[in-house]
Amino acid sequence: MLMLDEIRIRQIMLNLLGNAVKFTEKGFVCISARFEKETEKFGTLMIEVEDTGIGIPIYDQEMIFEAFRQQSGQNTRKYGGTGLGLSISKKLAEKMNGKIMLQVNPKKVQYSGLKLKK
Repeated sequence: MLMLDEIRIRQIMLNLLGNAVKFTEKGFVCISARFEKETEKFGTLMIEVEDTGIGIPIYDQEMIFEAFRQQSGQNTRKYGGTGLGLSISKKLAEKMNGKIMLQVNPKKVQYSGLKLKK
């Protein structure tokens, strides 16, 4: 049985999905989840959000997890926001012994995910 904080996971996923939807004008947003069992009582929960949104330049990828920070340039004015969602999500994930991940591939598909070990 996997026991996690449902409220916190929901908050993280709403932030990740909200960003994916907000920054994807064309294409798709997809969510997937899987559990990788490691022992009888422990394993890793992986929830991924995949989108074809505007992407995040390499130079912005680390700082977007800082409070009140947003992607550089005109996108800040166009899309708005407080710059707190990813920062809060990262801290919540870390409190649950997990992490938030970000990966951008050359086909302009972005993956963000939540990885929790229990």
